[in-house]
Amino acid sequence: ESSIFYQFFSGHSGVQAASLPDHDFTWLPGHYEVQEVYNDGQKRMTMLIGANDVIMLEYWPTDGSDYVEVFTSDFEQETAEINSERADFYRSIGPDTANILVWTNSSNTIVYNLSASLPKEIMIKIAEGITEK
Repeated sequence: ESSIFYQFFSGHSGVQAASLPDHDFTWLPGHYEVQEVYNDGQKRMTMLIGANDVIMLEYWPTDGSDYVEVFTSDFEQETAEINSERADFYRSIGPDTANILVWTNSSNTIVYNLSASLPKEIMIKIAEGITEK
């Protein structure tokens, strides 16, 4: 009722734990300090700390072993596009929650979850500039 649950049934083995790629940000809205918060080879979380806000990127393989759950009671869902691929944008309607952008890479092997208190257009531009190292 109050959440959306993404689970992936891709029919392939996904990305091996040792090969989950690093990512770079080719564009950010100002100066951010990048800090890796968590990395177990199967899931990564990167925090970008700015002067007045924080951006969080999480990503992991879509091999069916994990899922994304977005609690939607404080959000309005909209569609978006990241590099011509469909994405879901969750606009926060509560004062204490960040916006969320969820999408997969073009081969549907990695799912991304970007959260920030930034406008949709800015979050899309950040997402489109995320590249594998």
